[in-house]
Amino acid sequence: MTVSNYIVSLAEAQTRLPPPVASSRLLEQIDQQVEQLPILVVLDDDPTGTQTCHGINVLTVWDDATLVEEFHTCDRGFFILTNSRALPTAEARKLISDICTAVKKAAVQAQKTFEIVLRGDSTLRGHFPDEPQIAEEVIRKVDGWILAPFFRQGGRFTIDDVHYVADAEGNLVPAAQTIFAKDATFGYTSSNLIDYVVEKSNGSIPRHRVQSISLHDIREGGVSAVAERLLKFAQGSIIIVNAIVDTDLEIFVLGLLQAKSAGRNYIYRTGAAFVSTRLAIRPKPPLSAGDLGLNTEASSPGGLIIAGSYVSKTTDQLQSLTSGRGPALKVITLDVESLLNNTESSYSTGGITSSDIATKGLRMRRAQIIGQASAGVPLWRCDEPSSKFSGIPYVVFPGNVGHQDALLDMVTSWQSRSIEKRPKMQYQRLGNSGLKVSKIILGCMTFGNPSWEGSPWVLPEAEALPLLKKAYDCGINTWDTANTYSNGMSEIIIGKALERYNIPRSKVVIMTKLYYPVLEPESNARPNPAINDGVLVNQMGLSRKHIFEAVDASLARLKSSYIDVLQLHRIDDTHPEEVMRALHDLVQMGKIHYLGASSMYCWQLVRLQYAAKMNNWTVFTSMQGLYNLLYREEERETNKFCQAEGIGLIPWSPLARGLLARPWNVKTDRSVKDAKTAKWFSVSATRYYVKLSDAKKNSIYYLLSRQPFTRSVGNNWSISKLCPIGKGIPLPKP
Repeated sequence: MTVSNYIVSLAEAQTRLPPPVASSRLLEQIDQQVEQLPILVVLDDDPTGTQTCHGINVLTVWDDATLVEEFHTCDRGFFILTNSRALPTAEARKLISDICTAVKKAAVQAQKTFEIVLRGDSTLRGHFPDEPQIAEEVIRKVDGWILAPFFRQGGRFTIDDVHYVADAEGNLVPAAQTIFAKDATFGYTSSNLIDYVVEKSNGSIPRHRVQSISLHDIREGGVSAVAERLLKFAQGSIIIVNAIVDTDLEIFVLGLLQAKSAGRNYIYRTGAAFVSTRLAIRPKPPLSAGDLGLNTEASSPGGLIIAGSYVSKTTDQLQSLTSGRGPALKVITLDVESLLNNTESSYSTGGITSSDIATKGLRMRRAQIIGQASAGVPLWRCDEPSSKFSGIPYVVFPGNVGHQDALLDMVTSWQSRSIEKRPKMQYQRLGNSGLKVSKIILGCMTFGNPSWEGSPWVLPEAEALPLLKKAYDCGINTWDTANTYSNGMSEIIIGKALERYNIPRSKVVIMTKLYYPVLEPESNARPNPAINDGVLVNQMGLSRKHIFEAVDASLARLKSSYIDVLQLHRIDDTHPEEVMRALHDLVQMGKIHYLGASSMYCWQLVRLQYAAKMNNWTVFTSMQGLYNLLYREEERETNKFCQAEGIGLIPWSPLARGLLARPWNVKTDRSVKDAKTAKWFSVSATRYYVKLSDAKKNSIYYLLSRQPFTRSVGNNWSISKLCPIGKGIPLPKP
């Protein structure tokens, strides 16, 4: 594959490939077979391979007694920490040989069958092909090696046999172009895994021995096609597994199990995701200090953070931690060179440091993997009396996982502090639907590109992300955006917030809109006027073509498989039947759950609603219009129609573009730049309604107290005001 053919983003991959299989029962099908399968013994070349598992053990020793006991007590599998990535090749080969010999002997004594996974780095560093070669020599000849480095939680994807690493912006970088490929010990030049195998074997494994299971095999052919492909491969094949989402790997494993039932046997060189999938271990949310029963009072013992990784990501995470925690963190720096003799050498990454701390510092022999401290970050606990500090949680933070603030976020979440009660946000059904939304909705128009022409005030990503997290913590579960805001950046930031803060998708209601054109994310422009002609032809409006394309693009930016409420941002002269049929079809596909309208005359809303009703299509659940103490035009017709139809009303600009948030004669940088304020709202009305500091509470309460208005969309709250803003004060109805 040439450089020009590389995929640059997951969104691009989605356009090239068949859609992924959406099934919640695939892992259940694997689970039904696990007890009849051989015990899975995972030889982990550093401790981070446990990052997708929980409820199983990891051993740091492999004597007969320990292994036999583990074979007797485990029901699925277990890890053995080899730390072989820290060793020269010759020593690593001998270590793997010794461990495989010990495992084989213990399995015979325990009368158990087993198979071996050599869990390796998802960025392709490690002793390959040496480790699977030695394992095969010791245990038995197999039909093939499975090479599956996919690891979604860490942003590692295999597409068209090319392995990618996702950067902080969600771009896909071919693995050979990353810092990991420049590793002094395990460096490589090939991102294509076929070429990688040939390169790492120095040509001893020819290209014709390397086969692959493609995403077309997985998504179009399914389980039976995967099994059929595996059964056709010649003995001794190295088999690459392509995967982008978890269901890709789940389908592959089900096909693999069919091939195994036909007599095939394999050795596996994989990332962490394969292990949890093969063991049918369902993901669970990261564990907090409270989940572990830890005392977080200020007088309780603190924690010890030991870092020894050389990669730049760890350096960035440490800098974020030290600057973010300030004097609450005591920093001790050791000069490695001064601790070593001139003749000594050092092999060190974050995972290898963790291995030494576990085995030599904490004297762990057997620990339980109890879950993850954050996405992709394993959490162990050793309860055996042989451990130096029995019962304490041990977090294994990989050197190549997480965003810049991941370590800071985790430490902060475990810090000593008095427990604050989460504000009690009120929730209400959206219209006649069963969907419950927060009475205060977070408007996200002002998240994105500060130079965007569509708004005089926009917060950049670094400032927007903490606001989204704070809104979620305050119980504001409903976020409103549109595809056109900052040319898609608002949607991208929402997707990043869910990922960065590990917010379950099911816990938030995402509302977005379509109509206007979306330019490149880095563009500052917003076409004004926007006309469906010339360079913008079919790039805007409500045609079936544009609706479908806009929804797919929004899903990619949000990193979600569905939109809770899709709203029509504006309306054009497209025939109502075409509009409502397109929306109905998207609901039937599962891409949209509810429909909403926005900023249209009542007669236009009526035409669309009854076009849907007459054809038994999905009708509107919400209507979002400009409505506040200064602009009450909607009270003439729209509000009454929506109340009669059971359509929930969502006012936008409830604070009249900030006028109701301050004394009428006070100007801000934002108000000076905002030409629409003077255009939309009269000075006399402003003077009448705005009463100093109580104005915001009054205006919000006014909207929340109106019927059928039940919610209010607000933009650009400060963090300090997000939680209390929902507490309005009584205001007589005018």
